[in-house]
Amino acid sequence: AHFHSDIRGFVNLTEKSYQSIYKKAHKINAFEWFLSSTESGETADDYAISIYTARDNYGVSYMHINLPIDFAYSEKGRSGFETWVKEIVSELEVLHGYAGLNIQLPYDRHTYQFYEYGVTRQYWGLTPDGASFFTTDWQEGTRSINWYSFVGKQLKDKIQKQPFYTETLANSSNIQVSEINACLIFKAGEIPRLGNKDKPLPLNYILINQIFKVVRSDMPSDAMHTAYNGPRYSLSQVYY
Repeated sequence: AHFHSDIRGFVNLTEKSYQSIYKKAHKINAFEWFLSSTESGETADDYAISIYTARDNYGVSYMHINLPIDFAYSEKGRSGFETWVKEIVSELEVLHGYAGLNIQLPYDRHTYQFYEYGVTRQYWGLTPDGASFFTTDWQEGTRSINWYSFVGKQLKDKIQKQPFYTETLANSSNIQVSEINACLIFKAGEIPRLGNKDKPLPLNYILINQIFKVVRSDMPSDAMHTAYNGPRYSLSQVYY
């Protein structure tokens, strides 16, 4: 395992290197930690975890995890993934979030923004994930929905108090809803699905998207997380 360490790039994860980074986290108000299975930022990772910790109004803390697609399409992988989801939600106070299919880019992702843009314009359900300096956009509400969609205790009353909320879910047998640690978890079927913009979109995703509109943040002027570096691309195809 390797993690990104400022200007030195990626270094091996050892007890010494971990403690060196850990000590810095106590001294600043905003800290980003990126752990990867690759040795550099030039190739996409099989596994990657990015954690941004903020306090004193320095933005919203987040956890971003990338796993191989095999996890979604094997029974063992899905079972392990769901167990991990439940553990994370049980241990952390979740504001909102989502999990599903995505494009795994290298850490140095800016070169590949044209590819990401092309794919996300064609398919719904591949939400480009923003870097830490964009997380302030999501303090008031959730960004989008996906295979798993989460909404925590600060927002869940808005979800549950909607007219016909209970009746809608009662007639949507393929949507699973659970609650852990005051966080609602919506699951849109047994496996994740994409929506081709030229074909009818998956009904489960449309219903969850409709339910989540009351907790949606304002539509951003540009949803591509790399837009600051180059042309201002138009919105990707996210559920909105």
